[in-house]
Amino acid sequence: MTTGVHALGGSDLMQHISSEATAYTDEQWPWNDEGDEPPERYSAWLAYLG
Repeated sequence: MTTGVHALGGSDLMQHISSEATAYTDEQWPWNDEGDEPPERYSAWLAYLG
């Protein structure tokens, strides 16, 4: 057993991945929440998941 490592599964795993994808997207393609979200942000978020 490795200390400090937590197993993720189910909804916890999905929440973690979604959070990481959002952080990556925000760093690479900032957006001020005005108007429609740029399609590049959608693509970047989905690409992070893949």
